[in-house]
Amino acid sequence: MPPRKRLCLFTLGSRYEIGESSTASPTGEVGYSIRDSWVDPAETVPEIAPMTVREVNTRVAELVELHEHDTQDLYALLEDSQDSRTRISQRVAMDLQRVDLLMKDRIPHQETILIVEEEAYAKLLALREQPRRARQTRGDARVPDHQDAPKDADSHI
Repeated sequence: MPPRKRLCLFTLGSRYEIGESSTASPTGEVGYSIRDSWVDPAETVPEIAPMTVREVNTRVAELVELHEHDTQDLYALLEDSQDSRTRISQRVAMDLQRVDLLMKDRIPHQETILIVEEEAYAKLLALREQPRRARQTRGDARVPDHQDAPKDADSHI
């Protein structure tokens, strides 16, 4: 490669005095000069050694292989996340179906509970009335029934 020409710009003097504001006008002249110099690129960047075409091709092949491996890893992660998302959405759908079924079954269950409670209460009342009816049919009013006696018969309060 042929050497390249470089332009170097540098100031010849100070533009501001110490303590002077940057908004104040400069006190001195500003001068620039252009210096011609020939720079060899090999000297400018010594850490880059010249490479052969074979070395460049090898490095490019390594980078391509690394890129393919990283791409495959990313696709695997993407597929895993999509699978997880699919499983989660399926679980949510199943749970929603269960909730819907439970909500639909709730009203009939409440009605059944009310019917059973009413029947149980009716049976309880019937059982309470049964001794009274039996007494009335016997006609013996002299024998007190212990159920008819007040609960606090012994108390004098």
